[in-house]
Amino acid sequence: MPAMLPTLTIAIPTFARERVLLDTLGQILDLRQTDMEILVVDQTPLHEEPTEQCLEAWGKEKRIRRLTLAQPSLTKARNTILREARGDVVLFLDDDVRIPAHLVREHLRFYSDDSVAAVTGQVFNCLDPANPPALEHPERGTRRHSDVRVVCDANNISGGNHSVRRGVALAVGGFDEVFRGSALGEDLDFAQRLRLAGYRIVYNPEAWIIHLGVKSGGCAVGLGSPWPEWQHAAGLLVYAFRHGRRLNNFWPVFWMALRNGPLRREVIVRPWYAPKDWWGFFRAMLYGWRCR
Repeated sequence: MPAMLPTLTIAIPTFARERVLLDTLGQILDLRQTDMEILVVDQTPLHEEPTEQCLEAWGKEKRIRRLTLAQPSLTKARNTILREARGDVVLFLDDDVRIPAHLVREHLRFYSDDSVAAVTGQVFNCLDPANPPALEHPERGTRRHSDVRVVCDANNISGGNHSVRRGVALAVGGFDEVFRGSALGEDLDFAQRLRLAGYRIVYNPEAWIIHLGVKSGGCAVGLGSPWPEWQHAAGLLVYAFRHGRRLNNFWPVFWMALRNGPLRREVIVRPWYAPKDWWGFFRAMLYGWRCR
């Protein structure tokens, strides 16, 4: 008798997204199957009317379950999902993606092994969000998140395309809410806590998505972002101080924090922003050290 597949919750944390959110949910609804729920944690204060009407209609029809958070926080949204999800496995997806029909199957097929706590997949990042490739050719006009092309054990997860056993995720404390705002590094920290608890993470390149990378909304970092600038680097520095020495990657992550702080392109071309951004970076360093 074949092993039963675990029940599944597909989870979408969303913030300040309109048409693209509906497009993403529409694709997931097309995949709908038995024992699968779609859970949206909506952090948008006020949607455009067509978006709100569509989300309300899907909720009334019980096609999706929608929860709201008044204060936007990616880690808080993820933890709300872990507490409220009805599935044994939670598949986290970004709210601006294109997904192939086989995505769910490629995530779930590894959970017959009890040592596997999470599965993460390939992400094709669009170079031009307005002109994404067809699902038949995901590599056209995109940049790969990973160059690995075979199934293997992984050290980290992709925040916008990973699944996890709900019970295990809760047992290791969920996502750490010291990762604020854009929450850079929250997925890397979560993955390390899964591994330190003795679990495996499987990378499956066939569990791929196309990430549109829409410039407005979401967790975008840069000018116009709703998050305080110092928080862009703070999450990465928390991760670096916690795990960098053990994983021998402190300096690459520190450089990434600089590139998301005072060495961002927006600051380099507007040098009058530099004093404020460097002050913010030192604040982020102090925060990262205190939260290590």
